[in-house]
Amino acid sequence: MEKNISKVFELQKAYIHKIRSCEEEYFIYHEGKQLIIKPNVFPPYIDSHIIIKSLKIEKHHNVLDVCSGSGIIGIFACDKALHVTATDINPSSINNIEENAKINNVVGKLTAIKADLFPPNESCQKYDIIILILLIQIMTQKISLKSLFGIKII
Repeated sequence: MEKNISKVFELQKAYIHKIRSCEEEYFIYHEGKQLIIKPNVFPPYIDSHIIIKSLKIEKHHNVLDVCSGSGIIGIFACDKALHVTATDINPSSINNIEENAKINNVVGKLTAIKADLFPPNESCQKYDIIILILLIQIMTQKISLKSLFGIKII
């Protein structure tokens, strides 16, 4: 098991290095949507595409997309949700999310907020669905997400 975790960490380091070394923005197309990916922003990865395919959102739902990166999940959630809040700690990601909201005509349905994980408490917003993708390394550093946030990791 330790060997497998080390292998995952090495793959993640290579992936993060690739992201950080990208100096130019580029466009991607997914399921009929166009998104721009800016330098220093996490681009969509296989987990993003899996979540997009499995979203079970109703038109009255308020959705929180945590650690949004480029905002791809939030953009797709806007197709069904009443409103989507996308958070990220990276200011470049917030700018990227806002630009992708403009490109995909969801500016009124998506709000991008710079936050460590969750929006500030003063917003008092309640969410029907919270989407959170974490790097596996975070989950293996003896952090119990269940005890910290009262959520179950599936």
